[in-house]
Amino acid sequence: MMKSMTAFGRAKCDTGSKSVTVEIKSVNSRFFDCNIKLPRAYASLEERIRTYVQKNAVGRARVEVYISVENLVDSSSVIALDLAYAESYVAALRELGEKFGLRDDISIMSVAKNQNVFREDKREEDLEEDWKLIEAALSEAFVGYGNMRCAEGERIARDIKEKIENIRSLAAEVEAISKSDTVGFRDKFEARLRALLSDNSVEIDENRILTE
Repeated sequence: MMKSMTAFGRAKCDTGSKSVTVEIKSVNSRFFDCNIKLPRAYASLEERIRTYVQKNAVGRARVEVYISVENLVDSSSVIALDLAYAESYVAALRELGEKFGLRDDISIMSVAKNQNVFREDKREEDLEEDWKLIEAALSEAFVGYGNMRCAEGERIARDIKEKIENIRSLAAEVEAISKSDTVGFRDKFEARLRALLSDNSVEIDENRILTE
């Protein structure tokens, strides 16, 4: 079965907390060339993705792979208390009150207004767990990609077959016309040659006429 080197495949997989979308497209090329675009946090998976693509894509083509990862649940960061800063800040407020005789109205909400008492801790992505989801999306995308290659290949094969049949038909017509024209040209040439020789009183040599 003929398969096209031009195709497209897309798939989306999610676990409820994360969603991965994969798009694959390829065009004709003399060599295998793979360009991968994915979030920076997953850069370490690029070579693994490239190997997977090379095993499943057409061997000779320029392949572009786009991968996006979306967090469906906001779990990428955790808000934590900067305990050392908070203790220092509350102590400074109390010292301020004592020194200037201010009413002590320190509360959680008043302290929380100072955003420096909190810090945002970024959670590292679980790459191995996310790879399973990316691999599943890649696998599903390649199913559609492969189907399109086959469908496009069949269309190209039909088109080539139709062109071959058309060329054969035209070649047969040309051959028939060529034979007819050859006979007609021969007869006309011979008649003109005989007339020219006769007009000039030249003895006609039949063998020479056949040679010409």
